[in-house]
Amino acid sequence: MKVKICPNCGHGDHMMWRPRRSRVFCSYTRTDTVAWNRPKLMKAIREVDPEPYYDGHFMYHITKGDNVERIERELWEYMGFGKEDQERRVEAD
Repeated sequence: MKVKICPNCGHGDHMMWRPRRSRVFCSYTRTDTVAWNRPKLMKAIREVDPEPYYDGHFMYHITKGDNVERIERELWEYMGFGKEDQERRVEAD
């Protein structure tokens, strides 16, 4: 499996993240894999579920299939995911 490496800073992505075939800009992994490798991140994601969790760079959410998906925040907002969440919150008020 090929690991993504940032050309600017040289940071290598963890091997647990796999590219999502249906969405090129999104990566995913199983919830138990995140819980094993990054327990603090998994705890934070579960605390805000079903809302997405933002860690400063990525938006994370748990899917119905028990996967954790992540996407860069700029892409999240550009693709309109953030707007749908805001509209749902407004309708609930």
